[in-house]
Amino acid sequence: MLQLFVGLCGLYFAFPFVCNQTDLELIVTRRATDWIFILLKVLPCVFLTFWVKSHSADLCKKTKGIFEKEEQEKIRLNASAFCLSSFGDLCLAFKNTLSFPLGILGFSLAQICYVRSFGWQNVTRHLGMSLYFIAFINLAVIFGFHLTKEDSMQGLELYVTSFAVLIYCLLIYTAFWRSLDIKIHSTDTENSSTDTLRCVGVGLFIISDTIIAVNKFCVTIPYAWIAIMGYYYLAQGLIAYSETNSFKNPRKEKII
Repeated sequence: MLQLFVGLCGLYFAFPFVCNQTDLELIVTRRATDWIFILLKVLPCVFLTFWVKSHSADLCKKTKGIFEKEEQEKIRLNASAFCLSSFGDLCLAFKNTLSFPLGILGFSLAQICYVRSFGWQNVTRHLGMSLYFIAFINLAVIFGFHLTKEDSMQGLELYVTSFAVLIYCLLIYTAFWRSLDIKIHSTDTENSSTDTLRCVGVGLFIISDTIIAVNKFCVTIPYAWIAIMGYYYLAQGLIAYSETNSFKNPRKEKII
């Protein structure tokens, strides 16, 4: 079924090039093509929302309904994360005053779901502090560069935006921290590759969001949307695969 997810991602990337190479606007209006592009952008994560739910339902049938409460909660959190990511995608597709903060809100809630799904069973505190330090340095460089620009944000807009980005940044680095702790403390060799893919997925999420921040606040990157959405879809796909695969191979230790 993940082949369908890859296909939906491919449609999203192919559509703008098809529009540029053909006279599509002779058939449909520019407004219609914009809406089609937005729909194609949102569809991959909408698909993952239903795929996680259907996958877990099939697994529940195979195991004759023997599904721990913790795993049921994990499924719900992952489906919620993909749904909230779809909301974030939808908001960021529009270019207005509220679209960016609403998009940040959607993705922040999605990261909270990921953090809760990954759990807090094993905590390496120095690892978390190191990641938070990297996050602060990253933001300081980006916003420091932004303030040197003539058209930089000022006053309330700057404070609100920087605070929202800071909260989101801490949340996504927390999700990365939790995924790394799962990998570090796992003694289950069967889930080793699954744990690695989870870490890579969240790491790609951070790369995608960093490119967004640099492109929005620092310098315009040509064709940035390709890198942003490419890393983003790959991240979501890897997280979805690793999480559903962990349902197939439940750990001996409980997930808190």
